[in-house]
Amino acid sequence: MGETPTQRIEITFAPDAIAEFVRTVGELAGQRSAPAGPALTNDPYDLGLEPWLFYDPHQKIDTMAYVDDRNQVRHVPSNRATEVPKAWRRVWLEPRE
Repeated sequence: MGETPTQRIEITFAPDAIAEFVRTVGELAGQRSAPAGPALTNDPYDLGLEPWLFYDPHQKIDTMAYVDDRNQVRHVPSNRATEVPKAWRRVWLEPRE
């Protein structure tokens, strides 16, 4: 299974900046009512997402992408998807028009 290194970016804020942000958002939330949004769903297909899936010509099978617990991208053949650890997360893509 191939590994792709990922880049991690950390952003920190001063505590007084966080408090000011929370105060501002609280004031704005008090002025407006939240619009009625769509019902929540656990199915990524309902959100318009598609799985990161490609055909591997060497193995002659579809391959799926996962991110493991060390934030590395792993490519797993679809016939071995049941062997993926529960800590790994499936990668979903948002199609662009």
